[in-house]
Amino acid sequence: MRQERARKREALLRATEHELDKIVVATQRQRRTLRGESVIGLRVGRVLGRFKMAKHFQTTITETTFGYKRKADAIAQEARLDGIYVVRTSVPEPILDAGSTVSAYKRLAAVERAFRCLKTVDHLA
Repeated sequence: MRQERARKREALLRATEHELDKIVVATQRQRRTLRGESVIGLRVGRVLGRFKMAKHFQTTITETTFGYKRKADAIAQEARLDGIYVVRTSVPEPILDAGSTVSAYKRLAAVERAFRCLKTVDHLA
């Protein structure tokens, strides 16, 4: 699971960089140059929001330029937590121990699926 999370994070970082590079090029091209701090900021915000990677990039936006770089420290800090999850409950330990809490949490997907089925009308033909 830890390796899968690291692979996925790197894929998202690269996809984000690919889209941000397009914005950098748009601010440097000769024709139809992307200009204006707010216009550039909106485009950058759309990209960062799409991939949910804003916390991993430092951006610099001016009226005529855009630049970015990865925040290596933030990425490394998140990587250290890969595979670690915290599940909290208000139920006292004698009633629900740590193992049972994790099991109950994992069963939530089945409960949510059943609830979705209850909310939809199945048409049998």
